[in-house]
Amino acid sequence: MSFAFQAPQGATTTADIAAQVADGNGNDNKPMPVHYNDFKLEKIEEKTFDSGAMKLSFWLRITGEKYANKVVFQDYFVIKKDGTQNNKAFEQINAMAHAMGVTDIVTDPQMLVGRKFAGKVIIKKSDNPQYPDDTNEINPFEYHPVGYRGKNAQGSASISGNSFAAPAGNAFTSPQTEAPSNAFAQPQAQPQATADNAFAQPQNANAFAAQQPSGFQPPAQNPAFNQQ
Repeated sequence: MSFAFQAPQGATTTADIAAQVADGNGNDNKPMPVHYNDFKLEKIEEKTFDSGAMKLSFWLRITGEKYANKVVFQDYFVIKKDGTQNNKAFEQINAMAHAMGVTDIVTDPQMLVGRKFAGKVIIKKSDNPQYPDDTNEINPFEYHPVGYRGKNAQGSASISGNSFAAPAGNAFTSPQTEAPSNAFAQPQAQPQATADNAFAQPQNANAFAAQQPSGFQPPAQNPAFNQQ
């Protein structure tokens, strides 16, 4: 059986294909201009490097009318070279999930496949001589509900209450469980500061109390402040 291409949607002649390539809407390397659009998470690919790092590649297919069916690849390095979880990636994936209408914390990114959201397409400049072409990606601070077209656009969509529960034994782990080398754990709370960082008590507590209204009782000890 010989190989046969599958023509993209809306293309009926070679002129259609040529027009798509010219405006960046074809399967070429020309990046799209900066704009908002709707996306569907089509699939997630996982890659582990010799260094120990792990990357998740999100295939985001455009569902809006402009640049329809074009795919943007969004990469998240979920495990660092030292084997620890990258909490920035955890936060960004959960921000995307929120825009998709998910309310529960996402611990298994694969459960987001098939969901939709809106995002801001930006141009990523190449710094790799081996791959000199610029590419597109989604601004990780611009995940929104489907239909969002900017804060000044009319009829901006709002996030629906679409709950989502992650199954047990997923790729992310909770703070109570030690994370394996290829898992995400939710960011841990920062340890409390030592007593050296606490405010000192007045040396004469009785003199302090005397200046207060009747019935006022000064605290026996000031709590230590959490370091941010």
